[in-house]
Amino acid sequence: MMCAYLLVSCGVDTVKLHTSTASSHANVNTSGLNTTKTIAKYWTVTPGTFALGGSRTFKLKIEFLPGDIAGGADYNSFVLKKYNAGWADPAGAYTRAATSIENDNFASFSDFIIGEAQ
Repeated sequence: MMCAYLLVSCGVDTVKLHTSTASSHANVNTSGLNTTKTIAKYWTVTPGTFALGGSRTFKLKIEFLPGDIAGGADYNSFVLKKYNAGWADPAGAYTRAATSIENDNFASFSDFIIGEAQ
């Protein structure tokens, strides 16, 4: 099962994983990732009842299956990319495991992909 966990930095508001799509993002070729070493899925996150602003950010953790890793990619080299009319790199700290990646500093919602940087 493919999951995404969203942990907010404060309050009791919720964030919603809107969809997970079992194909590569349409703009993955412009992401700066090695397209042969990605997770061939993307995740769309929407705010639910959670409002960002000021210093409010959220932590995003995405879990994936071992078979989702393409091209002998090394999960220790994975990064998250966020798409919103162009690709952005999160500034926060990463936590990586064999079947998950987490970053703690997102200030807006959008589509997210995982892979090794070029």
